[in-house]
Amino acid sequence: MKIIKHENFEYCPIKDLRKGQILYKDLIVENKVLLKKGAILTNRIISKLENRNIQSVCIEKQRIQPIIFDAEATYTNAISSEKKLTNRLKVIQEEFDILLGYLSCETRYGKVLKNIEDISYVNNLFLNYMKNPIFSYYLLKLKDFDEDTYRHMIDVFTLCTLFSKKEGISNIDDIAVGFLFHDIGKLYTPIELIRKKGKLTKKEFLIVQEHTVKGEKILKQIGLEKVAYLAKSHHERVDGSGYPEGLRREGQPKVLQILQLINMYSTITLRRPYKDIVAAAHAIDILYNDLHLYNRELLNSFIDFIGIYPENAVVLLSNGSQAIVEKVNSDYPLLPKVKLFKNNRKMMLPIDLSLTIQKILSYHVNTPKDLLSKFSDFLFSGDYFQMENYHSKLKKYYQKFEWFTHIYLPIFQVFLILKSQNTFPEIKMHQSGDKLLKLVDESLLEFRLSSNKTNKALLIINGLKSPALYKLFEGLLHSDDIYSYIISNPGRALELEKKNDSYSYLIVIGDPLEINLSICTTKYHLTELHLESFLNRFGCTNLQQVKLKKELDKYKQG
Repeated sequence: MKIIKHENFEYCPIKDLRKGQILYKDLIVENKVLLKKGAILTNRIISKLENRNIQSVCIEKQRIQPIIFDAEATYTNAISSEKKLTNRLKVIQEEFDILLGYLSCETRYGKVLKNIEDISYVNNLFLNYMKNPIFSYYLLKLKDFDEDTYRHMIDVFTLCTLFSKKEGISNIDDIAVGFLFHDIGKLYTPIELIRKKGKLTKKEFLIVQEHTVKGEKILKQIGLEKVAYLAKSHHERVDGSGYPEGLRREGQPKVLQILQLINMYSTITLRRPYKDIVAAAHAIDILYNDLHLYNRELLNSFIDFIGIYPENAVVLLSNGSQAIVEKVNSDYPLLPKVKLFKNNRKMMLPIDLSLTIQKILSYHVNTPKDLLSKFSDFLFSGDYFQMENYHSKLKKYYQKFEWFTHIYLPIFQVFLILKSQNTFPEIKMHQSGDKLLKLVDESLLEFRLSSNKTNKALLIINGLKSPALYKLFEGLLHSDDIYSYIISNPGRALELEKKNDSYSYLIVIGDPLEINLSICTTKYHLTELHLESFLNRFGCTNLQQVKLKKELDKYKQG
């Protein structure tokens, strides 16, 4: 049976139902209402439906309908579970302690949460919140819905609470529950969007943004009216570019600006389905690059709070000397390598902490343009150690889908210009080209290993002389979630055709094929000149604005 879809609902076969979906209309069996509209499906309910031989049910499409709370039912559900939750408080506390131990490692928290007073304060505050059956009900509900969001909320709660305390914010015990529940609105965000590994479309991003106002609504309905604004406004920015209202700094209390900053720090440094872990020092570098979005004084204070300083930060040491941070070991970020200004002496901060960093004085932001320029300089000058250093920084700065558009294509364009001008010896150009291709190959391997291979293209390389061109092209396709199978022998395509392999696209690069293939109906042909022109179109571009598929359609056959 096929899923019958509508703008607001879909008829879904029993075998395709999943926990958490919402019934769009009453389910009537033998003239009796078996389930009422709005019921949330559980594994037990789905099993009972299967036992009654029900074929399909009408569910809300993507679970993005307006939230209609039944306050009495919510309270009843929470209270009915109160005895269970009371028995589980110890388990909840143990889980919290384990999670806190994982989150608060030195690589992310630096010197935070290193004394028993702070640990006890955070633990007791969390446990007091969990004694409220409705708070426990919603937190556990979100934990079951998405473990990553739950982990992020605990992380933000911990850092925001302790940093706010350090900043002298009053009534922390009353406010911190808003830190804990700032993302509760994601309960009503489609899980497939929360966990999506590729880029969100504009429509999908608008759906995700709704979690702010939905979170505000939830908090107001469970008695947290005074902190509901934290759920609503944690994606606002001091320059007015945030959402949902575009508030500027003067319309934002200090505690909200703290939440915005730490929410982003947590998002950057924790692993998510769509991104890898980013080291704390680099996360701070990213925040400084977006300094127009945040409160500068709070960012500097937060850096001193955790004690992790980015490279290029000018700092004051505990002996009164000034130094610049030269190198940060992501495993031991509290002990960076620094260079003293007074004598240019370089040193690692001692493990016995007899010399430490007291505070940040200033920070020079290396813009992406600076990083790319240095990467290019070191590549063509033959300093491959520094080249790899700046290549690593660029890959950390950009998201994975931006690597080819913002790193490799711009450098390849520089390479072609230098080659045409004959300004470098041929042997040096050859060595630089080999180094660049090696870096491209390493990134392609990362894409290939992480691809879900649901959207596939068959690339047939037919007489193309430059491997760099098709490798860069393959990287672009990966950036747009298209996995590429590459063959250089057209006859091999006939073998794949006999196996009935399925491909979304057939792309021939180089000379036209002399054989006719029916392996795919969507076919393209790009000559070497076409391919060069195509690649030039995407240097330093945003694939969300310049659609790859639209540009590729210019070379569509048939």
